[in-house]
Parts: sequence; C-alpha cells; structure tokens
Amino acid sequence: MKRIPETFARLKRENRAAFIPYLMVGDPDLATTERLLCALADLGCGAIELGLPFSDPVADGPVIQAAGLRALKNPASFSDIFAMIRRFRQKYAHIPLVFMGYANPVYRYGTEMFCNEASHAGVDALLLVDVPMEEQGAFTHPALPLIPLMTPLTPKDRQAAILSSCDPNSFVYLVARVGITGKATALTGTLRILYETAKKQSHVPVVLGFGIKTPHDIAHVATFADGVVMGSAFVNLYARTHPLLMGETLHPDVQVFIEDCCQSTYTFSKKG
Repeated sequence: MKRIPETFARLKRENRAAFIPYLMVGDPDLATTERLLCALADLGCGAIELGLPFSDPVADGPVIQAAGLRALKNPASFSDIFAMIRRFRQKYAHIPLVFMGYANPVYRYGTEMFCNEASHAGVDALLLVDVPMEEQGAFTHPALPLIPLMTPLTPKDRQAAILSSCDPNSFVYLVARVGITGKATALTGTLRILYETAKKQSHVPVVLGFGIKTPHDIAHVATFADGVVMGSAFVNLYARTHPLLMGETLHPDVQVFIEDCCQSTYTFSKKG
C-alpha cells in the first residue's frame, strides 16, 4: 500500500499538515505501546513514528534516552513488535507507520529479513538516524523505503543529492536545528526558508521535527510544512502521566493534548 503519499495527498486536500507523534516501542511495555498506538490513530494523527529502543542513541536527548532505557528493561523481540503491528493493521489499515531507530539492531537481525518482516507486518518506511547517504545502500530494500534526513548544516550539493534520491513512497525528515532531540527550536523565518528550499527540490513530502513542544509550535510550522513530528514533548507527557490509560481510554490530559495538536494542523495553508 502507498499509505504515505496517499495520506499526505488527502491531508493537503483537507488543508492540513500531518501531525506525527513519536512513541518509543516498549515504553514502559509493549502492551502499553499497542494501546497508545490505537489511541493515537483514533484521535486523528496523520502518521505515527515508532522508535526502536537502542542502548547508544546518539541523536536522542535525555527524554528519549530514558524512554529507550525503560523499554530495554522489558525487552520485546522484533517478532513481538511485528505481531503487535499486524494486530494494529487489522483495525487501522491506512495510517502510515514509520520505524525510527539506529543501524545496529537492524543489521544484527539481518537487514533483508527485517525489512521484509516489517513491511509484511504493515510498516511503511524506515528512518535510521546514524546511516549517512553513502552507506544507505546496505539498508535499502524495495519492501521498506528509507526516509532521508536533512539538517540546517547540510551543504546545498548534498541537499540536492538527498532530495533527488528519495523513494516516492517516503518523505524527507527536515531536522529543525543542530543537536539532539528534546531541546526547544527557535521557529524563525530562516527555518521556513530552509524548508522551502528543500521543498522546491523534492518530489515527496517534507516534514519537520526536533524541538516541537506545543500545539502552538505545530500551528506555526503547519502554515508551511507538509508534516510536523513531535517526539520528546509527547514522550515526556505520557511518561509522567499516571495512570496513563484507564481501560482503553487515555488520561484526559494526554487525550486533550493530542486533540489540540491534531487540531493545530488545520491552520495549514500551503501554497502551490
């Protein structure tokens, strides 16, 4: 299924950006992840990023590092994770799911087997933050397209190479600032210029992440971006909310926050 391009095309018709929350798989356990995943789909998120826990997450700040460590205390196998996604797909056929993580666990499992099994389970794309463009061939597989990363420091010639090589069933992840996840981003006009430069050269959607903290941040970015990723702010919210789940229902504070984030994307007014 072409969930990613179809979803972004639908949202564009609705004058919306995609709100893309990040979940750490297995934080605090896989059963909670599965229930959160379903709740986010029910609340209207455009897509969902699923973080794969890893012991040495060089791109992640304290909040997501802590989430990964919590997940690793009760480790779930890839087979368990794929089974969870297959169950999710029985009810939610159309919302895109993206794995975000690091090369080592994928390599150790076997790249071809990982990509095949993830795709068959219902994952739509893979983002490996520590794999540069020159090394992506070892992780490129027709069953699971790679999502490239760009940063404010990416040279123009490298930007062009990244953007021209994107798989049509993926998107570009534009890192809003230099540094690790979790710190606030100054949402300046320079950021919009960076986005527009990338968009002009890209044939796929471009989403923005790192440092998005509030629905107000989302509303600002949604005026020009195809999608907005929220990682640390959401992970921190669900980690400190007790009880997080009451039966199948999210704690009201978490539910209202996600609803506000989704609603903020309706300010989207893309030109062209």
